[in-house]
Amino acid sequence: MSMGRKIIAVDFDGTLCINPVEVKVDDKHIFNKETDSEMLAMDIVTFLQKWGMWQDVQIFTGGKCYTDDRGKVAIRNEKHPEKYLVGPTERDCNGGIIWKEFSNPERLLDMTFEGPLSLLLRHHEYEVDTGKVSEEVRRILLPETSEVADEVTDYVSTLLDGQIGWDPTEYDSYEEWLELNEFDELLVKYGLWYELGFSWSLTAYRRKWRN
Repeated sequence: MSMGRKIIAVDFDGTLCINPVEVKVDDKHIFNKETDSEMLAMDIVTFLQKWGMWQDVQIFTGGKCYTDDRGKVAIRNEKHPEKYLVGPTERDCNGGIIWKEFSNPERLLDMTFEGPLSLLLRHHEYEVDTGKVSEEVRRILLPETSEVADEVTDYVSTLLDGQIGWDPTEYDSYEEWLELNEFDELLVKYGLWYELGFSWSLTAYRRKWRN
């Protein structure tokens, strides 16, 4: 069965638009490091810029590192991202610190982060400077009319009815639900899923598609 989602936006006249943009999760895409890495990295950058979280982030994929440089994208060769993915885990019998690398050895995608992205992924809290979000997101977060805000809330409630369920103890706001699930689906499009590592990192693995 084909699954997908709809992306919402607020038009320039202040009315709510619901655009049926389907993300096919049954395409069973097999991630190719040679051809997909750059597109994946730039999709993540676009996503983070859109939601005002493109800061204090490093994206490792395809032997390169993509990071923010005063809001822009800086790219460098990085064949050994594992040096950024090592941290203390426990102590040995003598009280010494045991250091461990937390990363998929296949090196599909790794990320390190601080700031708003860390807050979102670790604590499911979405707090950003609204001056840094895209115009589309700003109009969702700060609608010019109460009617638009009500329409967005009603849309999310309708979308979730009988499906995943929107637990307010897990998601503080409808925009956080939209944001967090958008990141998950971005990786699904590339046939990946992620696992959090340390408080400042994640690593990705291939999805195991069912026949």
